[in-house]
Amino acid sequence: MKIAYRLFLVLLISAFLFSCSEKKAGIEGKLLNGQGQPIFGITVILKQVQPSKGYEQFETKTLANGAFRIDGVMPAFEYIITPVSDNWKTKVTTKITTLSEGQTLVLRNPIVIRYNALKDGTVIDTKTGLQWLILGIPDLNSSNVLNAVKNIKEGGFTDWRLPTKAELLELQETPAAPATQPETVLVQKTCCAWVAEPNSENVEWKFYVDDDNDVWASSKVPPDDRIVVVRNYTPTAPSTQTPAAATPASGTNAPPANLAAEKKPATEPPAPVMEKKDIPVVKSEGGVLRASRKACIAKKAQAAKSLATAASPVADSPAKQSPSAKVKTPQPDNSIGDSITIKFSMNKSIISPEELSKLKAFYAKIKGKKGRIVIEGNSASDGDTADSFKISEDRALSVKAMLHRLGLSKKVNVKIAVLSGTKPNAENTTEAGRKLNRRADITFIPE
Repeated sequence: MKIAYRLFLVLLISAFLFSCSEKKAGIEGKLLNGQGQPIFGITVILKQVQPSKGYEQFETKTLANGAFRIDGVMPAFEYIITPVSDNWKTKVTTKITTLSEGQTLVLRNPIVIRYNALKDGTVIDTKTGLQWLILGIPDLNSSNVLNAVKNIKEGGFTDWRLPTKAELLELQETPAAPATQPETVLVQKTCCAWVAEPNSENVEWKFYVDDDNDVWASSKVPPDDRIVVVRNYTPTAPSTQTPAAATPASGTNAPPANLAAEKKPATEPPAPVMEKKDIPVVKSEGGVLRASRKACIAKKAQAAKSLATAASPVADSPAKQSPSAKVKTPQPDNSIGDSITIKFSMNKSIISPEELSKLKAFYAKIKGKKGRIVIEGNSASDGDTADSFKISEDRALSVKAMLHRLGLSKKVNVKIAVLSGTKPNAENTTEAGRKLNRRADITFIPE
């Protein structure tokens, strides 16, 4: 009898444990920064919306590839995913519902943490590599704002400056509404900030859109009594001081020194030209997302045409180039002709003061003429990775935006061609060659 009782007890306990183990689920995901690079060593907290004993909260850390996995969570239940770092804060959270018993929810899209709010009050934009700061300074006007900026030494840095219009606009996650829309869109505008173009003493008052990102949330100072400044962020400490915010540590989300799209040598055959309009938009539970450029190329490869050939008859189409073909001799910059090349720094799409002067001369040459403009964005890579196409597209769009700011009428037909590294001006095996390939080629075609 005792043996039978013990056997029954063992079976009962086994059944209980088995049933408990089945009433669990899992979740997998990945954390990326604003440039699409993995974030390593970040704590990921999974917390129930409605606490249930034994399942209230779980924690793990991201791996070298930014991935994380949590097992043992309650099935079919709502949780909030919150990334936590010792070095910065973020407002990014993700609400999910776990799957049924024994199933693991794999997040369809990675969790992107673009902004890092540091302890010193500054905010790093990992997409652009800029460090932002908002300070309360009363009685500012166009006459004294530049002097006020020169006296800012927050975080131990002395190279703070006013943002440009393009940099201010880049803070928006969604594009600004077209000017042709009704004036009611102005309700989205949240006052303004002082801006100035590089090497210019002309200060302007520019409207911005407060979309509740970490930059605007970093300060509660009223817009009329504050100044928004920016600097190029580097993970090394300044010579005047060593602020804690500038020292990278485990879990850092600073922009990588070398983006893969801009440093790898040419090893793949050229990809076809992809115009911006060829990038499909797909629906998902999380909203509207842009499909990967690699998938887009595969889908559009047969139908794509080389816009570069149509724009410039003397240039070879990327589709006709052999992977082993010898690259063309670098073309000289013709800043006063009908074509011009604007060069960019590695991983950057912001036009430098030197290149801006060339673009102004080019615009002065074509101003008032009838015709169309083709802008080809290029990168120092021969791959078809999403990063490579993204930086190429950003460069072309940056040039287009600057031309409009210089006075180019929106009635002028401007075409954008995203070439990635398919049309190099020089070899990508040397840094000198890569510098020549980080560019945007602008061509004016008269009618």
